[in-house]
Amino acid sequence: METTHTLGPWNWRSDPYDSERFAVYGPNVFVPAIGKSIDEARANARLIAAAPCLLAALQRLVHPMADDDDLETALDAIARATGAL
Repeated sequence: METTHTLGPWNWRSDPYDSERFAVYGPNVFVPAIGKSIDEARANARLIAAAPCLLAALQRLVHPMADDDDLETALDAIARATGAL
């Protein structure tokens, strides 16, 4: 399968021009994350930034040879997406 998205890692931070907005950035990526509130925008930024890690974790989990390390990778990706890390 050919990858057509921008590979990670992606990160998120407060927009330097507006502290109530957040942005996702990475290799050739800079996208504003918006929401109805500051908390929602922050959560959206976390989830978008974690997308490459979540995709990789899911791809590893569905592999027939997946093991406990793959599960740990998936749990780490979920924690990153939800802000638990």
